[in-house]
Amino acid sequence: MDDSLLARGVMALEWEANYRKRFSGDETVSKCFIAVPDAVDEDIYQVFDQINRPGCSVLDIGTGMGEHAVFLAQKGYDVTGIDISASAITMARKCATEHKVNVHFTVDNILSSNLKSQYDAIVDRGCYELIAIENLEIYLENMMKLLKPGGWYVLKIARRRRRVEAIKNTSGLTIVKLKDTEYKTLDNRTIRARLIVAEKASV
Repeated sequence: MDDSLLARGVMALEWEANYRKRFSGDETVSKCFIAVPDAVDEDIYQVFDQINRPGCSVLDIGTGMGEHAVFLAQKGYDVTGIDISASAITMARKCATEHKVNVHFTVDNILSSNLKSQYDAIVDRGCYELIAIENLEIYLENMMKLLKPGGWYVLKIARRRRRVEAIKNTSGLTIVKLKDTEYKTLDNRTIRARLIVAEKASV
């Protein structure tokens, strides 16, 4: 078996275990989550308020419990949320039902995605920075395939220079906003972060 495929399978199992611990109340798992997994980040939804294109399609990569996907659906966006954890997707679907919104949630790995559609915008809060360095190119290549020409990529990431530089160096993607911000963690710490908004070339 290809080593990279094996590594992706292991990652999926690890995150499934993390979410199951989270749902069982196991506090030891808090260190695995960069940010609170069931809260909406104000700076992310401010970006979509500025984009202000209800009805356009949005892909939420690493949707987790679906908090951002559900919020965007409430704002009138046509949202798809993906995560490698089946347990997270189950909880996300419950969240959408409770809030009476329609979100297409599916188990999927951005490193070997089965998605065929393209989206007007892609949002990622917490997935990209957990991707192994050697897989960043695969992530970015797949993300760009899923983003429509002229589409927006909205990323929140802890300050990691190499990962930010990889975004800057992605051909066909132009950063239009780079803002210092922060994450709130499960154990009430504050982590410095950056909000990146980038646009894919129209042609």
